[in-house]
Amino acid sequence: MLRNRNKQHARPENQPLLDSEDRYSDDEGDTLLGGHRSGEKKNNIVAKAGRLFMDLIYAITDMIPGLDLVGDLPERDRARMMAFKTYVSQPYNAEDSGHFAVLRQLWDACCSEARVKEELGQPDVSSATWKKFGFQGTDPGTDFRGGGVFSLKNLVQFIEGEHVLFHRLMSQPPSVHSIPFAIAGINITMMLLHLLQFTTAKTCFSTAPTHGSITKLARKHMLQYMLNSISEGGDDSDEAVSAACEAVFMTVYCASYKILFALWEEEETPNIMQFNSVLLKTKTAIEEKLRRAATLNEFLASV
Repeated sequence: MLRNRNKQHARPENQPLLDSEDRYSDDEGDTLLGGHRSGEKKNNIVAKAGRLFMDLIYAITDMIPGLDLVGDLPERDRARMMAFKTYVSQPYNAEDSGHFAVLRQLWDACCSEARVKEELGQPDVSSATWKKFGFQGTDPGTDFRGGGVFSLKNLVQFIEGEHVLFHRLMSQPPSVHSIPFAIAGINITMMLLHLLQFTTAKTCFSTAPTHGSITKLARKHMLQYMLNSISEGGDDSDEAVSAACEAVFMTVYCASYKILFALWEEEETPNIMQFNSVLLKTKTAIEEKLRRAATLNEFLASV
C-alpha cells in the first residue's frame, strides 16, 4: 500500500469500466438446441450491450464532482462526515506515544493468543514475530502507511469485539493457505474507506471495477448509518461525532471480516496468491448487503 495522497477522488485512467469476467461470460453452453441458439445468442448480445451501456453511464457519473455523496449532504451533516474523515486520515507515527500504546495493545493481544513471550521494544518495535501475526515484514509501521493509525485501531477493536473469530484466525498454522490476520484487517479498513471516498491510497480497491448504482447506494446507506448514530441535540463535537461514526464503521468492518473468512474457507485450496481475488469478492458481497439494507439493523441481519 502506498502513502495516502490528498487529491480529489477520480477514477484511474486504466480502471476497467466492466464488472468481473464472470458477469459477462457467455451463458450458452453446449446443451442449447440448434433451433434456439441464434435467438439466445441475440438475446445475450442485447443484454450485454445494455449492461455495457449502463456501466459506461455509471463510469461517467463517478467522475462528476457534484455527485459526491458527502458533498451533497446538508451542511451540518457534511461537517460531521468531514470531521470523521479527518479522524480516519491521521497517518501512523511510530514516535507518537499514543500510537505506540495502541500498537502495544495489539502486540499483547496477539502474543497472548499465540502464546508468545517477547517484550515489545521501544522506540524500535521491529521483530520477526510480527510476521506471525500477519504483517508483511518485521516493522508493522510500513503496513500502516495506507490505513494510518485508524487501521491499527480497527485491528485492536476487532480483537476486543470478535475474539472467537480472532482465535480461529490465530489458530491457523502460518502457511500460504492461511489468512494473514493483520494484512487482511488493514485491507478491510482500506476497502471501506474507499467505499466512503475517504481515501485515494492506491490499493487493489482503487483500480477494481466499481458496481455503479450498487456501490453508490451502498455508500449512501453506510453514510446514513453513521449519521443516524449521532445523537440529535447531544454532543456535536468532532470527538463525539467521530466516536459514533467509528462504532458504526467497526460494525461493518467486523461483518466484512466474517465474510472474508467465509469466502476464504469456500475456496477449494485457499492460497495467498488468491488473497486479492477473495478481497474483491468480499467488496462485492459487502456492497450488495449495504445496498439492500436501509438501516444498520437490517444490514446486521443479513450477515
